[in-house]
Amino acid sequence: MKISRIRLDALTDGVFAVVMTLLVIDIKLPESAHPKSPREALALLVDIDLQFLVYALSFAVIGLRWMTLARAEIQEEAVTPVYARLALLHLFLISCIPFTTSFVGRFGNLAPPVMIYAANLLLAAAAALPLRPKRSPDAADKADAWALNLGAVIVVSLLIIVVSPLFQAKALWLYVLTAVPLGRLRR
Repeated sequence: MKISRIRLDALTDGVFAVVMTLLVIDIKLPESAHPKSPREALALLVDIDLQFLVYALSFAVIGLRWMTLARAEIQEEAVTPVYARLALLHLFLISCIPFTTSFVGRFGNLAPPVMIYAANLLLAAAAALPLRPKRSPDAADKADAWALNLGAVIVVSLLIIVVSPLFQAKALWLYVLTAVPLGRLRR
């Protein structure tokens, strides 16, 4: 029994919208903060710099992931139950990103949260690989861009997992490397 592609796309859009919204909710100023001057108020923003950096990174990764899915141009009106299960696994891993973002935002000075965050992104990208659009002659570039995008996230995530014991949250800057293949999708 096949599942309507429209329903799966609607669920996907909804999950991505909620996940992107949940990311910002965890950015909080310390409850104990009571600034007495404009300078003290601005200094509070410095205290949340890592939280905001990880939020912006996660928002960009999720946004670009959604853009890749939205551009997929899959012609089938229905998908198989296996495809739907893989899509649900992918959405589950996407829905874990707010938690791992919060974890690394609060404890990014330690390697395990950075490694868990990178592992979450790696697993989400790996789960999306089988969802790749069929490689037809007119959509070959999109199928190649799909694989290139996910491959970049997987490779960079693995690299971050390896180097995070030395560099902790600074290792997350390696995600900038994923912008190179992602640039092809913007054309």
